[in-house]
Amino acid sequence: LFNLLTGAKIEVKAYESGKKEPNLRTCPVPDLRLEKIWSLSPEKEKKPATVDFIDLAGISFGEVKNTTYLNYLRKADGLTHVIRGFLEAQIPHPKGKINPEEDIHSMEDELTLSDLVSIESRLEKLEKELKKTKNPEEEKEKEFLLRLRAHLEKGQALREIELSPEEEKLISSFAFLSQKPLIHMINVDEKDIPLVENPEKIYSSQKKRVTALAFCGKIEAEIMELEDEERETFLSEYGLEKLSAPKFLKASYNLL
Repeated sequence: LFNLLTGAKIEVKAYESGKKEPNLRTCPVPDLRLEKIWSLSPEKEKKPATVDFIDLAGISFGEVKNTTYLNYLRKADGLTHVIRGFLEAQIPHPKGKINPEEDIHSMEDELTLSDLVSIESRLEKLEKELKKTKNPEEEKEKEFLLRLRAHLEKGQALREIELSPEEEKLISSFAFLSQKPLIHMINVDEKDIPLVENPEKIYSSQKKRVTALAFCGKIEAEIMELEDEERETFLSEYGLEKLSAPKFLKASYNLL
C-alpha cells in the first residue's frame, strides 16, 4: 500500500524480519482547483498541499499498547489501518480467517485499550502527587482523566467525545491514539474488485472522523507498472474509476 500511495519502490516480502526503521514519504494532495488555477498562470510555482506518511511494519493483534512503534503512532496526526481482505494460502491470517469487519473492530478496541493504559498510568501518578500536596490543576486533570476513562470503558473512542477548548488543550499533551482520525484501508481480492468502488458493503462507519476505503493491491501494483496511457484502459476493464492513491490522499487530508 505504501508503494501504491507514494510511488515508492520499497521491497515487499511476505515475511519481513528485523526491520525496525519506518519508511517515510511526502505526497502532494490531488486538487483539481489548483490545476485549473495553475493552468491560467503556468509561470507561477505550483505548491500543492502535502501529507507526510510513515509506514510501519505490521503490528500483531494485542500488541499496540506494547509496540516499539508506539512513539511513532503517538506523534502522527492520523492513523491508517491496512486490513487484509484477500485469501492467500502461503500467508495465513493471524486469526485463521478473513473477516475485515472483525479486524476493524479489533484494531479500534486496541487503540481504546492503549489509551486506557495511558490514563491509568497517569492517574496512579496523580494520586501519589495529590496525597503529598493538594494542587488545583492536578485535581482538575484527575477529574478530566476520570471522565475520559469512563468514556473509554464504554468502548467509545476519544475522538467521539465533545471537549471544550480548554480540554482540547489539555488532552493534546497525551497524544491519545483513539482521538486521532482513522482510515481503514481494506486490501481486497481480485474477485472482489467491485467492492473498491463500494467499500461501505464491507464496512460502513458512522463514527466521527473514521472512514473506510477499499483497494486491490495486487491489481493496482500491476497497473502502476504500465505507461500512463495504458492505465486508463486497464482501470476501465476492471471497472475502476481511478487508482486508490488519489482517493486515499484526499480522504487523509480531509480527515486531518
